[in-house]
Order: sequence, then structure tokens, then C-alpha cells
Amino acid sequence: QNVAAKKVQYVIGVGDITNDDTDEEWAVAKAGISKMNGVVPYSLARGNTGHDSAKKFNATFPISQYQHMVKGSFNNDMCNVYHTFEVGNVKYLLLVLDCNPTNDMVDWANNVIAANPDRNVIISTHVYLYKDGTPMSLTDAYPGPDNTGDHLWEKLISKHENICLVLCGHDSSAQLALSTQVGDHGNTV
Repeated sequence: QNVAAKKVQYVIGVGDITNDDTDEEWAVAKAGISKMNGVVPYSLARGNTGHDSAKKFNATFPISQYQHMVKGSFNNDMCNVYHTFEVGNVKYLLLVLDCNPTNDMVDWANNVIAANPDRNVIISTHVYLYKDGTPMSLTDAYPGPDNTGDHLWEKLISKHENICLVLCGHDSSAQLALSTQVGDHGNTV
């Protein structure tokens, strides 16, 4: 209802689509999210297991139904995808990474970004910042099994000069956590 009035160009999800990964919650999520179909482009990120299992996430939102929005996928599913869009004359690449992506997923992401040097890159993933505004590390509460925020910074985000923004969810806080870091090429993320 607010797309025109607020000039919404894109809706970016950051995970935890459900609370308990039940079939009923996924049905409600599908019905709610589907209201954006044909109204505004959007992306979805999977939350951590316990909230959003990969199996139910991909069953509810199969990539076959999103091929018109998705430009590429790591494993032909919705867990790791990228989208492209323009706002005015500015070209963007939105890279959605799975919650705590594996090294293979991070390698794929590096290749996608390197192949699109003319686009400003936004990364959406569930786990990145801790509530204190620092990239989540292995010492933080529930960091996850694979690459945490600090690993993503070291292996991916700091490496590309066209990354401008990372959006995440996961860590509940009474306030919005914001952080800026300078990448290897002097760019501010």
C-alpha cells in the first residue's frame, strides 16, 4: 500500500521468516509475502535453523517461481541468489547469502561480485552484525556453524570496492545496530 507514496524501490528481507519452522507459519509467510508479487521487487533471506530450515524455505519459495527476479543462484535454490536493479541511473547488485554461508558459497559470492564491477553491491544475510555493531564472531551468542560476520568481512566484504551496504537480522536488540568499516580499497561499507 505504501509503494507509490513512499517511493519504495525494493524490499530486502533479512531472515527469520518464521518463528518455529512449522508448516502453518510457512503458509502464513507465503500468503503475506506474495502480496508484493507484481507490486514491488523483493528478496528473501533464510534465517537460522530453528526458524527457517533450508528445506521448508525452498519448498515455500521455489526458485522456479522467482526466475523473473533472480539473476543467478549458487545451488539452483533460493538460499544464495543475486538480483540486479536500477534506481535512477544507479545500478545495483543485491547478493543474498544464506545464514552462515559455507566457504563454497562465499567463493561463489566473490565471483559474482567480481563479474559485476559496474554495480554497487548490497549484501543481505541473516547473521552479520552483533548487537554492539561489530561483525559477529565465534565468541558472540549463537554465531553459527560456518562463516560468521567477521569471516564474511575478511573473506568477502572487505575485498570488493563496489560493496556499499550489508543488511542483516538475527541478533535481537532494543536498538538498531549500525556500523561502518573501510574495505581494502578504501571504500566505506
